Amino acid sequence: MIKLLYYYVTLLGNFDEQKTDNSIRTTRRDLSDIFECSGRNVIHLLNKMEEEGWILREKGNGRGNKTRISFLKTIEEILLDNVQKAISNEESVNLFRLLEKYYWLGENAQGIMVLLFGLNNSDGIQGDSNEESLTFPYFRKLFSLDPIQVKRQTESHLIREIFNTLVIYNAKASQYSPNIAHYWERDSLGCNWTFYLRKGVFFHHGKELTSKDIKFTFERMKGTDFDWIFQSIKSIQCVTDYMIRFTLSKPQFMWLSILSSFKCAIVPFNYGGKSAKEFQLKPIGTGPFRVDRHEDDYLMLKAHTSYFEARAHLDRINILFLPTMEKYFTYHQSTENTADYLPFHLMDSAESNYESFEKRNLSIKYLLWNVTKTELDKEERKKVEEVIDKSLLVKDLGYPRQETVGFLMGNVETNVPIKTGLNSGSVELTILAHDLKPDVDDLYYIKERCEQNGIQIKLVIVPFEDFSKDKYVQKADLILSEYVLAENDEMGLLSLFMSKENTLDKVLPDNYRKEVNVLLEKIWSEKEEEQRRKFFIAIENILLHNHLVFPLYSTYQRGFFNQNLLGVNITNHGLVSFKELFFRRN
Repeated sequence: MIKLLYYYVTLLGNFDEQKTDNSIRTTRRDLSDIFECSGRNVIHLLNKMEEEGWILREKGNGRGNKTRISFLKTIEEILLDNVQKAISNEESVNLFRLLEKYYWLGENAQGIMVLLFGLNNSDGIQGDSNEESLTFPYFRKLFSLDPIQVKRQTESHLIREIFNTLVIYNAKASQYSPNIAHYWERDSLGCNWTFYLRKGVFFHHGKELTSKDIKFTFERMKGTDFDWIFQSIKSIQCVTDYMIRFTLSKPQFMWLSILSSFKCAIVPFNYGGKSAKEFQLKPIGTGPFRVDRHEDDYLMLKAHTSYFEARAHLDRINILFLPTMEKYFTYHQSTENTADYLPFHLMDSAESNYESFEKRNLSIKYLLWNVTKTELDKEERKKVEEVIDKSLLVKDLGYPRQETVGFLMGNVETNVPIKTGLNSGSVELTILAHDLKPDVDDLYYIKERCEQNGIQIKLVIVPFEDFSKDKYVQKADLILSEYVLAENDEMGLLSLFMSKENTLDKVLPDNYRKEVNVLLEKIWSEKEEEQRRKFFIAIENILLHNHLVFPLYSTYQRGFFNQNLLGVNITNHGLVSFKELFFRRN
């Protein structure tokens, strides 16, 4: 059915302006060109459409005479008639793009959404009422699902669904809880840490987790952006299959903080037989969901039936990646029956059978100065910052911008910038950002503000996977960057200041790097969390007072879910945790 529908949409789209009384006149040759098939196939397709009751034909008499085709069904009616048939993820994405190509989604978006993304449209499971799935759209594709390569919030959220860590951080209780490790102990110096592993923890490919997998997880970090974690380890000893000991090269009282990070999610020895590249696309973990299919346009997760902390309630999670999707959800469109879950939305309030949620303080957006490239001194950089009125930026551009900030650690800034401007009208700056829409919007806003004050701006916008490459970073004066706020601030700040993946590491001058490193050494060995925080603030002050970093604003996430979707818990990444979800059934 779905392939025939592709041809029907193509037919409607090509003759949309030529329709009279909902019918057209055309020849077999014209249809052969449109469908890109033989004349014989054209007849076959039209016969099938007529059998389905979609069209009515009046054949022209004689060779070359035009046939009259009347359209009897709308796209929504056809989808509704076939909603009990399986529409796969790939078919949904292809159909969506075909409809968008012919501009059918403008006025028909809501009807199409409910038929493609509602509860009933899972991949071939509609016949079994005992199986449940959640299908929803997302506005961008994934970069990687390998924990040490993940940089963005969506991927970070998915890592928590697919993997487990040795320990987890309980933000409400401000303490660490068991996960793969059920017990741990350390020596008084903070150099030797021993972990006792749960028995009966199975990876998605069926093999039981042992200490060998833990050792591999950390040894694979060598030479990566997170080599700094590996370098802090002197040795890893697999005492037994269910007991592992880390001997650290220096006292490390933040070790639990590091181990609770999704960067330290446990992977199987030798990637479970996959290559590192294969693992990025379809990883193997121990979490409540396993990756069943991961294509360019969609991700399908299935419940891990042997999960050690109790199986998830839903059987499948289907995520369709449609970069243009967001524009169909505006302030003026209803969410009514569109989808069971929308992880992003522009509306301020939900319809009667929907509930809204907001997750605040997701991240901090900031501008990073590349002082090794720019010719501006400290005072001149300060004046450029004063030109950028971030309060107006947040007010004018709105969601997902929450409020202005003065610090990376999230302190709210209330002062209004003083617009001093620059004495010289010959200043020209290059600003780098990746191609996500909010960042692009920020860039053009900043460009307009600067050029109103005599500062010429050149914009460089690159795909996310190219954003941290030296060939772009080293040529930029300013880099629009993001610091994702974690449940545990310490690991997030360590990653910001130490990871090679961050642009800060690439542009921080040696004299400031030495100051930062001195403070980082103190953080590593400090036993008291409050004192470590003071050292982090001292590092931030170095960056702020020398105008190396210019914080802009914090971000937030707004979404909706149907009231019949129960067990909803919003994670620190602004998305719904999948494990406890289930549907209320009538």
